[in-house]
Amino acid sequence: KVINDTLGHYVGDELLRQVGERLRRNVRGADIVARLGGDEFVILFNDIKSVKEVNGLADKLLNQLRATLNIEGRPCEISASIGITMYPEDHGAPDELLAHADQAMYISKQKGRDCYSFFNLEMQSQSEKRLLIKEQLRLAINHREFVMNYQPIIDLQSGRVVKCEALVRWQNGLGDWIPPGKFIPIAEEFGYMSSIGEQILELVCCDIKNIRSQGFEDITFSVNRSVQEFPRVENDVSEWLQIIERYNIPFTAIVFEITESLLAPENKIYLGALETLKNAGIKIAIDDFGTGYSSLSYLQRFPVDIVKIDQSFVSRLLDAPKHNMLVATIIAMAKTLDMKVVAEGIETKQQYRILSELGCDFGQGYYMARPMSSELLLEFLRGDRVNNESLSVSRRINQAPDPLS
Repeated sequence: KVINDTLGHYVGDELLRQVGERLRRNVRGADIVARLGGDEFVILFNDIKSVKEVNGLADKLLNQLRATLNIEGRPCEISASIGITMYPEDHGAPDELLAHADQAMYISKQKGRDCYSFFNLEMQSQSEKRLLIKEQLRLAINHREFVMNYQPIIDLQSGRVVKCEALVRWQNGLGDWIPPGKFIPIAEEFGYMSSIGEQILELVCCDIKNIRSQGFEDITFSVNRSVQEFPRVENDVSEWLQIIERYNIPFTAIVFEITESLLAPENKIYLGALETLKNAGIKIAIDDFGTGYSSLSYLQRFPVDIVKIDQSFVSRLLDAPKHNMLVATIIAMAKTLDMKVVAEGIETKQQYRILSELGCDFGQGYYMARPMSSELLLEFLRGDRVNNESLSVSRRINQAPDPLS
């Protein structure tokens, strides 16, 4: 898709031809290679002696597809996600075997791609659960079942609440709370994120308007934006801006959080959309920084205002000095680029102290505040305004627990 969008469908077709040729050259004479459609291929290996032989064939194909392709004089690097099913071990008619292989391929994608996975019965159960959540999501969108919680973000020097991150919560029709980590990937896979993202922005804007009317005009709110939402709007983000304007909220009250994957070189097509948002006054934050394309060149290329250090770095602050140095380097790099830094996942007083001493600007985590409803957030903010010092332990402990924490 990225190749088609950036270089044209002719180049995409040539890519598919070259991939097909590589697959044909690297299988045995009795094996069958076919293209199912899009960028999906299927290979039928006959007369397999052992699983070890299949492992060797899959490793060979992965290595061959990693090698740089040359298309119209342009170097192109790709990888494959492979799903494998065995007959007669996995049973089933041809259509069922293809479904098994597809389920195993999905697991390879979840692992991070560029790998292979074998089908097992647990995958079939997971696939059935995914399809159930998919159908429930469709109904959730129609019935507007999503609600928002907010996690305060604290100025690490003053201890005051300065920002809040909006976190979507979903209680399905059966009354079960479904964690975002389960339903967001499925929403992205089946193309539901645009509809969900629009509802999220509406809900957040409604809450912001209410909170600002209570005298908290200085609090900014972060809203997560999925990469999947950007292709729909391309460089035209007027729909997002119109939603914010409809609630009479200044753009400066909003921060859009994106993941590092959007900083990948092939995603430069979204640069115009990000610049439009920033020119309107909306700040851009990079979420989970350090887990993906953490490069100075990428940060300089995109209009980024805030870097959020991933909680995996924060959790290891007390393990070894090198982890402190790594976080210190991220903070120094961001400040050099005139960016603010938020540390995620602060759970202890020691982590809070270290980050403060390292010069980190802001922090969020269970040590200071769990995610909470907009009503509880208002109470929390009122308490913070009364208390001019750091957050009190009693206010932290007495918060209602987040059902999905």
